[in-house]
Amino acid sequence: MAEVKIYFGERLVKNRNGEIVNFAVFEDWVGKDREHAQIEHLRLVFECHLDIEDGDKSKEAFAELAFEVFNSHPEEMHCSPDFYDIVERFREEGNRSLSVGDVVEVNGEKLIVASFGFTPVPDDIDIKIIGKEVNV
Repeated sequence: MAEVKIYFGERLVKNRNGEIVNFAVFEDWVGKDREHAQIEHLRLVFECHLDIEDGDKSKEAFAELAFEVFNSHPEEMHCSPDFYDIVERFREEGNRSLSVGDVVEVNGEKLIVASFGFTPVPDDIDIKIIGKEVNV
């Protein structure tokens, strides 16, 4: 079982010059300029526990499961029906689907939703969380 937190982002980050850039640009230079990288405008929107019964239980596997769960709707499930209650609660709170630039936190480790898969957020990246508006 994993503790999962969902953060919605503005899909914008700051580079070392303090310039706001799109997340796709962040993917390109985060490895080169981590000392100055900064992720801003993340808003914690949802917390829950997810479980994978069999198979891979890595943080990436839980992030993939979270992507399926938080892109589902009660009337259109992209995940197991076991997660219906979580999907329903997520949507009842008015949340949109998970998309590029959002962050999935699995047991304390943050991963940014990338164009394909996830980009781990190194510990030395400065993350600014705004207004924790969470209904648990």
